[in-house]
Amino acid sequence: MFAKPEDHIRRLRLREGMSVADIGCGTGAYALLASRIVGQSGKVYAIDVQEPLLKSLASRAREMGISNIRIIRADAEQFGGTGIADVSVGAVIVANMLFQAEERKHIVAELRRTLVSGGRVMVVDWRESYGGLGPASDAVITEKDAIRLFVDAGFVFEESFDAGDHHYGILFIKP
Repeated sequence: MFAKPEDHIRRLRLREGMSVADIGCGTGAYALLASRIVGQSGKVYAIDVQEPLLKSLASRAREMGISNIRIIRADAEQFGGTGIADVSVGAVIVANMLFQAEERKHIVAELRRTLVSGGRVMVVDWRESYGGLGPASDAVITEKDAIRLFVDAGFVFEESFDAGDHHYGILFIKP
């Protein structure tokens, strides 16, 4: 089956009052889960370039009575592009997004800029194409390449985890 956000999000060790960024949030599965954990004293930045997905997430959040999600249409491939303040979030979620990015190094630099020291990044992405079920074969970023991308940018690899039949999961810490 596909990735199960509720099984993954626990690994970020989110707490009440934290600020979290969901980069490439899509329909917001992770953002909605994070919003419940960080509570009303916390904040979730749900960031995507696709306005229809953001509108859908905003609608779902309203229906669920969730008010701590800030919807941002932004390009994380640009340094400063998310609009999030420097050193202001405790955790970042990057799920099923790296394979779509052209400027992966720029995304990682943007995450580093926004994260506090000791902040965590959770990456969940496709292991392979699976005959067209996932991204095109040439777009897949392997777990090994994802680890190298983040470590080369100064993050500390914490652990890999099983993220489902078709996905890998990795955790990093900003020193």
